[in-house]
Amino acid sequence: MREGYDAPPLNPIPGVVWLILLPIVAMEVVVSAGTLGIAGGATGVGWRQEALQRFALSPEMLDQMIGTGRWTWDYLMRFISYGFVHGSFTHALLATVFILAMGKFVAEIFSPWSVLAVFLIPLALGGVAYSLIPGVKMALFGAYPGAYGLIGAFTFIIWARLGAENANRARAFTLIAFLLGIQLLFGVLFGGSPDWVADLVTSQLDEYSDDDDWFIWMSFPDPHHPWDPPAQELGRVPWQDLDLPAGHPGSDEAIRDVLGRKPAHWLGYYDGSFSNAEGGPASLQIPSLTHDQIREINAKVHVMNE
Repeated sequence: MREGYDAPPLNPIPGVVWLILLPIVAMEVVVSAGTLGIAGGATGVGWRQEALQRFALSPEMLDQMIGTGRWTWDYLMRFISYGFVHGSFTHALLATVFILAMGKFVAEIFSPWSVLAVFLIPLALGGVAYSLIPGVKMALFGAYPGAYGLIGAFTFIIWARLGAENANRARAFTLIAFLLGIQLLFGVLFGGSPDWVADLVTSQLDEYSDDDDWFIWMSFPDPHHPWDPPAQELGRVPWQDLDLPAGHPGSDEAIRDVLGRKPAHWLGYYDGSFSNAEGGPASLQIPSLTHDQIREINAKVHVMNE
């Protein structure tokens, strides 16, 4: 047999790379199937959101653990688990491509344990660094920090090889420069504000005629809290004149009874044992709110709605 004719049609992927990829792929297959209505029925649509609630990292989790001195397993594991859940199919696909390409190259040089360390340690350190940024509320999710760890290992390997060949070692940083350029281009095209969301939707609406049936769900990222109206508008609805919101059970015991018949995370969020990964304060203790505070929040919501 001629040399090379018995080679596999696809380059084999090292086992450690599959070990990293399979949880990401499995998670994305399940939540995408739910989103598309292939599995889970009516509840499947919310599977991605539920996965984010369970595995994403809220930056306030670190503050709460430091402040209370309680280092809970649920919070600690999120400094790794956030890397295995993604916000969309495209998000997961791009991370998978990076891991496949860089992971195969690095795994052919490094030991399996070293490859795992190169992926997992940047995830953990990235979670800590993100949590220490002042004012950040948005939850962290996605495998990019780990993928960039693999890119860093790839850069080191190329840097060492170029040094051994007495070549220009600066060429080793070409890939990182390229990726930073892509991110910069994305920022220039879409900017830091959500205006581009409206632009895309407006362009799509222009495609329809008056007789077309259509449905569009448009959501702007990072909306303000509904109870944070401008200071000059605060007095428009006197909170002292409001009753408790309709449907309020009235007492802590009654609230717990109602939430106890809901999915477990409802009561968990109420008593502080479950964190809202979308950015809700991890330190929030809802039972400590007085009825007057609830009426004040309700008044501010009325102002914002007007």
